[in-house]
Amino acid sequence: MSIASQRNEPIIQQPARPKGERRRTPWPLLLVILALLAALVIVPFMLLRPKADVFTVRSFETAVVERGTLVEYVRGGGTLVPRHERSVLAPGAGVLVDWLIAEGDDVAAGQLLGHVDSPELQRAVADKQADLAQAQRRASELELEQAAAVREAASVLARLERTVSEARTALDSARTLYALGAIPRKDVEAAEAAVRSAEQAVEDARADERNAAARRELARSGAAADVERARGALELATGQVAASELRSPITGRVIELSAAVGDSVAARSLLVTIAGTDDLRVDAEFSEAQARLLAVGQPANLRIAGVDYQGSVALVAQQAQQSAQAGGLVVRAALVFNEPPAGLRLGGSVTIEVETGRRDDALYLPRGAYLTTGGERLAFVVDGGEARRVSVVFGLIDGNKVEVLSGLEAGLRVVTTSYEAYKEYASVKLASEGEVR
Repeated sequence: MSIASQRNEPIIQQPARPKGERRRTPWPLLLVILALLAALVIVPFMLLRPKADVFTVRSFETAVVERGTLVEYVRGGGTLVPRHERSVLAPGAGVLVDWLIAEGDDVAAGQLLGHVDSPELQRAVADKQADLAQAQRRASELELEQAAAVREAASVLARLERTVSEARTALDSARTLYALGAIPRKDVEAAEAAVRSAEQAVEDARADERNAAARRELARSGAAADVERARGALELATGQVAASELRSPITGRVIELSAAVGDSVAARSLLVTIAGTDDLRVDAEFSEAQARLLAVGQPANLRIAGVDYQGSVALVAQQAQQSAQAGGLVVRAALVFNEPPAGLRLGGSVTIEVETGRRDDALYLPRGAYLTTGGERLAFVVDGGEARRVSVVFGLIDGNKVEVLSGLEAGLRVVTTSYEAYKEYASVKLASEGEVR
């Protein structure tokens, strides 16, 4: 062996480990380490954990779950508007002389509003007066002609009847003479023919008179009808002149004057528009969600200046519209009064409450702070000196009542004050002196 190799060998060599022998684990040291780790975890946990998992509620209110009828409402606001509008038109072409009212004025039915000066109407009255006079003259002439014709017919008939009488006298004489043999038979026959001719003349005259009388009556009736037509036309023209005094057709409010004093106006042109105030409706806008609950005929309470009036839904629009004021889509609706109230003013605001549903024998609780702090999904039910948390589903709200759909039964007493301080607890202790109702 070389000197270099001898230098690398250890002075004292370890005995070789027998084949198959394992290294021994230092168990006491491992146990000490585990104990130290456990102390590091458990001790802080024990120091930091709550000393007791009990919460005491010292000030609270309770209410009993009851059964009753609940009504579902859609609420909103509206405006009073007229159900009817009427227009006043110019009776004829002319000049608007004056207005006795202004926009926004309230007027009564028949009230004088202003005047229109219409030469056209005045000329029309003069023409109709002339037509009536002519028709009356023609009727008078026919009356005179008829009277003269009647007299003439009577005179002709009287003359013919005298002829018949004379012919009959001559026939009697001829028969007497023939019987005495003074005249031949042909003279008697001639006298008989004269009687027949005279009698036929009378019949013909009477028939002619009847036909002439019928023609005269027809003419007279026509003339009388012409007089009535002319009189009606004159009354109409006169009425149009009288209509130059513009009067309100209804009780209402003047919402627009379409002409100014001194303006020339055409016949039938619009002068003023009046909105009726004795029969109003309420116009309103609802969100799409609200509108889905509305239907024609639903009862509604309409509150105006602190006074409640009963009405109903008259119209729900089929199409939603964009509203800048509401900041989204709205559905227009109209409501009417059961009995039109008096004394309301157009444009007034209305608080609307529409009954959209009714539930009988429903469970309910009074509304309270528990609804918001409980997230409207839980309630603490009183059980002796404790209150335990239960899951609850609430439904519709009717004024101060909230419907209980599930989780509670009638007769249970529920804490109705705020749960904010203990809503995470499964149960809490109730201080007996804290309950106030």
